Amino acid sequence: MLNALAADRARIADLDAQIRDLERSLSVLRSEKSAVQERLDSYKYPVLTLPNEIVCEIFVHFLPPYPICPPPTDPLSPILLTHICRGWREIALASPVLWRAIHISGNDDLVSTFLSRSVLRPLSIHLNEWRQPFDDLAQDFLAPLLPHCARLEYLTLRLSACFGSPRIDAAMPLLQRIDLALDNHSESPLVVLRQAPLLRAAVLNDYAAASTALPWAQLTSLTLTTV
Repeated sequence: MLNALAADRARIADLDAQIRDLERSLSVLRSEKSAVQERLDSYKYPVLTLPNEIVCEIFVHFLPPYPICPPPTDPLSPILLTHICRGWREIALASPVLWRAIHISGNDDLVSTFLSRSVLRPLSIHLNEWRQPFDDLAQDFLAPLLPHCARLEYLTLRLSACFGSPRIDAAMPLLQRIDLALDNHSESPLVVLRQAPLLRAAVLNDYAAASTALPWAQLTSLTLTTV
């Protein structure tokens, strides 16, 4: 019995000694890790030393050429630039030029986000409600865009004729090109442009041509297509 107790005490002492040795080793490793991490934290990757204006210009060239509007889930969407690192996210969010091309499909919650981030930049809008089933939400689908009509530079609409209301009837002093397609005849004009002095190009399918009031005399390019 006494021999067993003595053996256990000796074993405990041995284990304590091993634990102290391991703790000393862990302390050394932690110190080394801290030193390495400190060196890494102090290192500046060359791309992160560029002025914000240069980084923004690189971002602009990363995106599809304006006025192309990539979907929010597209790999070339500006949203991707906010997911790389904190520094790039801050630059992207502070660069309205990156958010001026807006692709809308369905009831997209990101529309307001893009509109806000674009600040006062002229806009390119691609709205796709093509052959979507009509519901109560569709009647208000254009509503978030209407206060920004004065900023529209390029406008592409793919709409169901049942979309119907509200129609676009607003001044668009910056609009240069409109591309409109309907999937059926609309009883009343869906797009009425009375004040669009810069409008020079229009692309309309046959249903849209009969449902659009444009300043035809000032157009220099008119493309008519079939459904």
